[in-house]
Amino acid sequence: MADKFKGFKPSLTSPGRNSYEIAPSDTTDLPHIPRRIYVNTTGTLTFTSVDDDASVTLNVFAGAQITQQIKRVFATGTTAELVAFY
Repeated sequence: MADKFKGFKPSLTSPGRNSYEIAPSDTTDLPHIPRRIYVNTTGTLTFTSVDDDASVTLNVFAGAQITQQIKRVFATGTTAELVAFY
């Protein structure tokens, strides 16, 4: 199938072209900075954003989309299952 959007430059609001399941880690950053994170299961999300070293914990609900650019999802404090789109 032809990709009619391949020649367009992506922006932060563009849909992701790739995805991966997030494996939370207290020591390792995400392999790709996502445009958005989809919450598969209700729980908590503890993360650090791209430009900040402070961690933030949120209560998240299944079906939510997080549009914050996140560099690390911590294992400690994260109970939700997450998918990254980049």
